[in-house]
Amino acid sequence: MKFIKIIVASLVLLNLVSCNISTSSEEIQNLDPRTMTIEDYLNVDYRDVESGKINNFEPNNISNVIIKNDREPLENEVKVAVYIYENDSFEIANYQYLLKGEDYTGLDRKFINYTIESDNYWTGVGNSPVLVGLYTDSTFTNLIEENKLKNVDESLKEIHVRRVCARYVYNVAYIGEYECEDMIINVNQKEIEFTYEENTYKLMGEFNSYINFDAKELYINGVKEDLSSYYVGACFMNTGIYGTLYLYVDKWDGEKMDERGHKILDVLIPPLWCYQVTPYLIIS
Repeated sequence: MKFIKIIVASLVLLNLVSCNISTSSEEIQNLDPRTMTIEDYLNVDYRDVESGKINNFEPNNISNVIIKNDREPLENEVKVAVYIYENDSFEIANYQYLLKGEDYTGLDRKFINYTIESDNYWTGVGNSPVLVGLYTDSTFTNLIEENKLKNVDESLKEIHVRRVCARYVYNVAYIGEYECEDMIINVNQKEIEFTYEENTYKLMGEFNSYINFDAKELYINGVKEDLSSYYVGACFMNTGIYGTLYLYVDKWDGEKMDERGHKILDVLIPPLWCYQVTPYLIIS
């Protein structure tokens, strides 16, 4: 009898351990870009997103990297070594010569050049890079402080550019608040909402792999409009540490045409450049 009790207890314990293993496996961090949230991206190695399983993060070895474009800086320049990583794999390093005292956050259209220049380089459809962050070293531990880029001086020695293919982050890369023209624009995965000239607009749709927002429905002051009468542009990009939204809304009344037979549109919202309220896209 005692032996049977031991067997039963062992089976119960084994079952509990099995449940624990099952539960913990279900809690493994989500690496599917179609369903990942911003929280899922925290501390993620983008090489893991590609492989589909989490590994220990291994910093790139850049000790023997030859930095290209080397020359003596001019008196008004700051010489900065810029290391570029594609999906967390080192790609290339170049010296860039930034103007002293200038703002390179992207807010005044100056920015760090994080493109990979190659005659044969082609990332493929849907792979356009998204800037995740500018870091102090190859471990991607510390983001460069915004003030370091707003007023560049010789204390800025190197920048590690972390960029990833759009297909890995297109659901969440540009979620957040934007501001321009004294208005705040709220962006989430399915909606863009804002008030312009006392009218409240809501665009409902989804991001596509090109970091455009594909509007499926339009509401103005809570009333659903016939989208076929409207021309809506909501294009997201980033040329600096702030996400950027290019936004416009036009309407055609179904009748107005010019002499060449082109539609005459009424401008409801002129083209606007709007910037994220806080810097960096996906803070890791």
